[in-house]
Amino acid sequence: MSELVVPISNWDILRNVHKAHELPENAIQKHTKPRASGLMGDAREIAYMMAGVPLSDPFVENDERVDGKFTQEQGRLAENITADAINASDSIRVVNRQISLPEDFFVSGHPDGEVVYLHDEDGLINGLKFGWEHKHLGRYQYKEVVTKGILAGYPDIVAQALLYGHALGWDAAQLNITSQDASSMRVELRGKKIHPDTDGHPKMLSYALDLRPLYDMIPMLEKRAKWFSDWMENDGDPARVAVEAKSLTGVFPWGYSEYKSLAIADGPGSLVAPQTPLVRDWAK
Repeated sequence: MSELVVPISNWDILRNVHKAHELPENAIQKHTKPRASGLMGDAREIAYMMAGVPLSDPFVENDERVDGKFTQEQGRLAENITADAINASDSIRVVNRQISLPEDFFVSGHPDGEVVYLHDEDGLINGLKFGWEHKHLGRYQYKEVVTKGILAGYPDIVAQALLYGHALGWDAAQLNITSQDASSMRVELRGKKIHPDTDGHPKMLSYALDLRPLYDMIPMLEKRAKWFSDWMENDGDPARVAVEAKSLTGVFPWGYSEYKSLAIADGPGSLVAPQTPLVRDWAK
Protein backbone atom coordinates (compact mmCIF):
# COMPACT_ATOMS: atom_id res chain seq x y z
CA MET A 1 0.00 0.00 0.00
CA SER A 2 1.24 3.45 -0.82
CA GLU A 3 2.49 5.39 2.16
CA LEU A 4 0.15 8.20 1.10
CA VAL A 5 -2.91 5.97 1.43
CA VAL A 6 -3.41 6.01 5.18
CA PRO A 7 -6.66 6.30 7.16
CA ILE A 8 -7.34 9.60 8.86
CA SER A 9 -9.76 9.52 11.77
CA ASN A 10 -13.06 11.26 11.09
CA TRP A 11 -13.28 11.87 14.81
CA ASP A 12 -10.00 13.79 14.82
CA ILE A 13 -11.32 16.04 12.06
CA LEU A 14 -14.78 16.54 13.52
CA ARG A 15 -13.39 17.21 16.98
CA ASN A 16 -11.62 20.32 15.70
CA VAL A 17 -14.27 21.57 13.30
CA HIS A 18 -16.24 24.56 14.54
CA LYS A 19 -14.22 25.16 17.72
CA ALA A 20 -13.05 28.59 16.63
CA HIS A 21 -16.59 29.69 15.81
CA GLU A 22 -18.66 27.99 18.50
CA LEU A 23 -20.94 30.48 20.23
CA PRO A 24 -21.33 30.46 24.03
CA GLU A 25 -25.13 30.26 23.85
CA ASN A 26 -24.84 26.89 22.05
CA ALA A 27 -23.06 25.28 24.98
CA ILE A 28 -24.99 23.00 27.33
CA GLN A 29 -25.86 25.23 30.26
CA LYS A 30 -28.86 26.43 32.22
CA HIS A 31 -30.96 29.23 30.76
CA THR A 32 -33.60 31.34 32.46
CA LYS A 33 -35.58 31.84 29.26
CA PRO A 34 -36.03 29.95 25.98
CA ARG A 35 -34.24 30.83 22.78
CA ALA A 36 -36.20 32.46 19.97
CA SER A 37 -34.91 29.89 17.49
CA GLY A 38 -36.28 26.99 19.53
CA LEU A 39 -39.56 28.32 20.90
CA MET A 40 -41.60 26.40 18.32
CA GLY A 41 -39.98 23.10 19.24
CA ASP A 42 -41.43 20.43 21.50
CA ALA A 43 -41.91 21.67 25.07
CA ARG A 44 -39.98 18.78 26.63
CA GLU A 45 -36.96 19.41 24.41
CA ILE A 46 -37.05 23.12 25.30
CA ALA A 47 -37.14 22.15 28.98
CA TYR A 48 -34.14 19.83 28.64
CA MET A 49 -32.17 22.59 26.92
CA MET A 50 -33.11 25.28 29.44
CA ALA A 51 -32.21 23.00 32.36
CA GLY A 52 -28.79 22.26 30.84
CA VAL A 53 -29.44 18.52 30.68
CA PRO A 54 -26.60 16.61 28.94
CA LEU A 55 -27.52 15.10 25.58
CA SER A 56 -28.60 11.48 25.75
CA ASP A 57 -28.26 10.49 22.09
CA PRO A 58 -25.23 12.16 20.49
CA PHE A 59 -22.55 10.44 18.49
CA VAL A 60 -19.69 10.54 20.97
CA GLU A 61 -16.14 9.38 21.44
CA ASN A 62 -14.80 9.32 24.99
CA ASP A 63 -17.93 11.17 26.13
CA GLU A 64 -17.14 14.06 23.77
CA ARG A 65 -19.87 15.23 21.44
CA VAL A 66 -18.65 15.51 17.86
CA ASP A 67 -21.83 15.05 15.80
CA GLY A 68 -23.30 18.06 14.11
CA LYS A 69 -20.15 20.17 14.21
CA PHE A 70 -19.44 19.78 10.50
CA THR A 71 -23.02 20.67 9.57
CA GLN A 72 -22.97 23.65 11.93
CA GLU A 73 -19.80 24.88 10.28
CA GLN A 74 -21.39 24.41 6.86
CA GLY A 75 -24.24 26.63 8.02
CA ARG A 76 -21.87 29.30 9.29
CA LEU A 77 -19.97 29.31 6.00
CA ALA A 78 -23.20 29.34 3.96
CA GLU A 79 -24.43 32.29 6.00
CA ASN A 80 -21.22 34.25 5.37
CA ILE A 81 -21.25 33.43 1.65
CA THR A 82 -24.87 34.56 1.38
CA ALA A 83 -24.12 37.79 3.24
CA ASP A 84 -21.12 38.44 0.98
CA ALA A 85 -23.31 37.90 -2.10
CA ILE A 86 -25.89 40.37 -0.81
CA ASN A 87 -23.16 42.87 0.02
CA ALA A 88 -21.83 42.66 -3.54
CA SER A 89 -24.96 44.55 -4.59
CA ASP A 90 -24.66 48.28 -5.17
CA SER A 91 -27.89 48.96 -3.28
CA ILE A 92 -28.18 46.86 -0.08
CA ARG A 93 -25.97 45.60 2.71
CA VAL A 94 -26.26 43.11 5.56
CA VAL A 95 -25.26 44.91 8.77
CA ASN A 96 -25.39 44.38 12.54
CA ARG A 97 -24.36 40.72 12.29
CA GLN A 98 -25.12 38.63 15.41
CA ILE A 99 -26.65 41.52 17.28
CA SER A 100 -28.04 40.89 20.77
CA LEU A 101 -31.62 41.13 21.93
CA PRO A 102 -32.39 43.43 24.90
CA GLU A 103 -31.57 41.80 28.23
CA ASP A 104 -35.13 42.22 29.48
CA PHE A 105 -36.74 40.61 26.41
CA PHE A 106 -38.67 37.41 27.10
CA VAL A 107 -36.55 35.18 24.80
CA SER A 108 -32.83 35.07 24.09
CA GLY A 109 -31.09 35.01 20.74
CA HIS A 110 -28.67 36.65 18.33
CA PRO A 111 -30.32 37.76 15.05
CA ASP A 112 -28.15 37.13 12.00
CA GLY A 113 -28.36 40.77 10.98
CA GLU A 114 -30.33 43.55 9.34
CA VAL A 115 -30.56 44.73 5.73
CA VAL A 116 -30.11 48.41 4.87
CA TYR A 117 -30.64 50.31 1.63
CA LEU A 118 -27.55 52.32 0.69
CA HIS A 119 -29.37 55.03 -1.22
CA ASP A 120 -31.67 56.09 1.61
CA GLU A 121 -30.29 58.27 4.39
CA ASP A 122 -32.15 56.17 6.96
CA GLY A 123 -31.18 52.89 5.30
CA LEU A 124 -34.82 51.85 4.97
CA ILE A 125 -36.13 49.72 2.11
CA ASN A 126 -39.38 51.20 0.77
CA GLY A 127 -39.66 52.98 4.10
CA LEU A 128 -39.45 49.70 6.03
CA LYS A 129 -36.86 48.42 8.49
CA PHE A 130 -35.68 44.96 7.38
CA GLY A 131 -34.15 42.22 9.48
CA TRP A 132 -32.11 39.37 8.00
CA GLU A 133 -32.05 35.68 8.94
CA HIS A 134 -30.27 32.79 7.25
CA LYS A 135 -30.85 29.03 7.61
CA HIS A 136 -28.97 26.06 6.15
CA LEU A 137 -31.51 23.24 5.99
CA GLY A 138 -31.40 19.52 5.43
CA ARG A 139 -33.43 17.68 2.81
CA TYR A 140 -36.68 17.29 4.76
CA GLN A 141 -37.01 20.86 6.00
CA TYR A 142 -35.91 22.39 2.70
CA LYS A 143 -38.44 20.36 0.72
CA GLU A 144 -41.19 21.40 3.14
CA VAL A 145 -40.48 25.06 2.39
CA VAL A 146 -40.31 24.52 -1.37
CA THR A 147 -43.58 22.63 -1.53
CA LYS A 148 -45.58 24.41 1.21
CA GLY A 149 -44.15 27.93 1.27
CA ILE A 150 -42.38 29.72 4.10
CA LEU A 151 -45.36 30.11 6.45
CA ALA A 152 -46.57 26.50 6.45
CA GLY A 153 -43.27 24.88 5.53
CA TYR A 154 -41.04 26.53 8.13
CA PRO A 155 -43.10 28.19 10.89
CA ASP A 156 -40.07 28.10 13.22
CA ILE A 157 -38.19 30.75 11.25
CA VAL A 158 -41.36 32.85 10.92
CA ALA A 159 -41.80 32.84 14.70
CA GLN A 160 -38.09 33.56 15.18
CA ALA A 161 -38.23 36.53 12.79
CA LEU A 162 -41.36 37.83 14.54
CA LEU A 163 -39.69 37.67 17.94
CA TYR A 164 -36.54 39.36 16.69
CA GLY A 165 -38.59 41.96 14.86
CA HIS A 166 -40.71 42.70 17.91
CA ALA A 167 -37.58 43.24 19.99
CA LEU A 168 -35.72 45.32 17.39
CA GLY A 169 -38.49 47.17 15.57
CA TRP A 170 -38.43 45.35 12.24
CA ASP A 171 -41.24 45.88 9.73
CA ALA A 172 -40.11 43.02 7.53
CA ALA A 173 -37.39 40.40 7.23
CA GLN A 174 -35.36 38.97 4.39
CA LEU A 175 -35.11 35.21 4.89
CA ASN A 176 -32.42 33.35 2.94
CA ILE A 177 -32.50 29.56 3.07
CA THR A 178 -29.79 27.34 1.61
CA SER A 179 -29.92 23.57 1.15
CA GLN A 180 -27.49 20.99 2.52
CA ASP A 181 -28.58 18.71 -0.35
CA ALA A 182 -28.62 21.31 -3.11
CA SER A 183 -27.58 19.17 -6.07
CA SER A 184 -29.75 16.14 -5.35
CA MET A 185 -32.69 18.38 -4.49
CA ARG A 186 -32.77 19.52 -8.12
CA VAL A 187 -33.60 15.96 -9.19
CA GLU A 188 -35.98 15.32 -6.31
CA LEU A 189 -38.01 18.47 -6.99
CA ARG A 190 -38.26 17.92 -10.72
CA GLY A 191 -41.92 17.56 -11.63
CA LYS A 192 -43.03 18.06 -8.01
CA LYS A 193 -45.61 20.55 -6.86
CA ILE A 194 -43.88 23.84 -6.09
CA HIS A 195 -45.47 26.44 -3.84
CA PRO A 196 -46.39 29.59 -5.81
CA ASP A 197 -44.42 31.80 -3.40
CA THR A 198 -41.12 30.23 -4.49
CA ASP A 199 -39.42 29.32 -7.74
CA GLY A 200 -38.15 26.14 -6.11
CA HIS A 201 -34.50 26.81 -6.81
CA PRO A 202 -32.46 23.92 -5.36
CA LYS A 203 -29.58 26.14 -4.23
CA MET A 204 -31.31 28.92 -2.31
CA LEU A 205 -34.71 30.27 -1.38
CA SER A 206 -35.17 33.95 -0.62
CA TYR A 207 -38.21 35.60 0.92
CA ALA A 208 -39.10 39.16 1.85
CA LEU A 209 -41.59 38.59 4.65
CA ASP A 210 -43.85 41.41 5.81
CA LEU A 211 -43.96 40.94 9.56
CA ARG A 212 -46.60 43.56 10.32
CA PRO A 213 -49.69 41.42 9.57
CA LEU A 214 -48.22 38.61 11.68
CA TYR A 215 -47.45 40.55 14.84
CA ASP A 216 -50.76 39.50 16.40
CA MET A 217 -48.94 36.21 17.06
CA ILE A 218 -46.62 37.92 19.57
CA PRO A 219 -48.92 37.64 22.64
CA MET A 220 -49.18 33.86 22.10
CA LEU A 221 -45.42 33.52 21.61
CA GLU A 222 -44.77 35.66 24.67
CA LYS A 223 -47.18 33.57 26.75
CA ARG A 224 -45.39 30.39 25.71
CA ALA A 225 -41.94 31.87 26.40
CA LYS A 226 -42.85 33.25 29.83
CA TRP A 227 -44.42 29.94 30.82
CA PHE A 228 -41.00 28.31 30.40
CA SER A 229 -39.26 31.05 32.39
CA ASP A 230 -41.80 30.66 35.22
CA TRP A 231 -41.41 26.88 35.10
CA MET A 232 -37.62 27.19 35.27
CA GLU A 233 -37.84 29.49 38.30
CA ASN A 234 -40.44 27.51 40.24
CA ASP A 235 -40.07 23.89 39.17
CA GLY A 236 -37.15 23.25 36.83
CA ASP A 237 -37.74 19.51 36.40
CA PRO A 238 -37.81 18.77 32.64
CA ALA A 239 -39.39 15.34 33.17
CA ARG A 240 -42.55 17.04 34.42
CA VAL A 241 -43.02 19.12 31.25
CA ALA A 242 -45.49 17.40 28.92
CA VAL A 243 -44.28 16.11 25.56
CA GLU A 244 -46.30 17.85 22.84
CA ALA A 245 -45.75 15.52 19.90
CA LYS A 246 -48.02 12.48 19.78
CA SER A 247 -45.10 10.09 19.40
CA LEU A 248 -41.52 9.89 20.65
CA THR A 249 -40.57 7.30 18.05
CA GLY A 250 -41.62 9.03 14.82
CA VAL A 251 -39.42 10.83 12.34
CA PHE A 252 -40.35 14.39 13.33
CA PRO A 253 -39.65 16.10 15.62
CA TRP A 254 -38.30 13.46 18.03
CA GLY A 255 -36.85 11.16 15.40
CA TYR A 256 -33.75 13.38 15.22
CA SER A 257 -33.73 14.69 18.78
CA GLU A 258 -30.60 14.17 20.82
CA TYR A 259 -32.82 13.79 23.90
CA LYS A 260 -35.00 11.03 22.46
CA SER A 261 -33.85 8.18 24.75
CA LEU A 262 -34.11 10.41 27.81
CA ALA A 263 -37.61 11.57 26.84
CA ILE A 264 -38.78 7.96 26.43
CA ALA A 265 -37.32 7.06 29.82
CA ASP A 266 -38.87 10.11 31.53
CA GLY A 267 -42.34 9.48 30.14
CA PRO A 268 -45.01 11.89 28.82
CA GLY A 269 -45.01 14.46 31.67
CA SER A 270 -47.95 16.49 32.98
CA LEU A 271 -47.13 20.22 32.93
CA VAL A 272 -48.68 21.51 29.69
CA ALA A 273 -47.05 24.54 28.09
CA PRO A 274 -49.21 27.02 26.14
CA GLN A 275 -49.07 26.30 22.42
CA THR A 276 -49.41 28.54 19.40
CA PRO A 277 -51.50 27.50 16.38
CA LEU A 278 -48.30 26.98 14.38
CA VAL A 279 -47.04 24.45 16.91
CA ARG A 280 -50.33 22.62 16.88
CA ASP A 281 -49.99 22.17 13.11
CA TRP A 282 -47.21 19.59 13.62
CA ALA A 283 -48.00 18.36 17.12
CA LYS A 284 -50.86 16.14 15.92
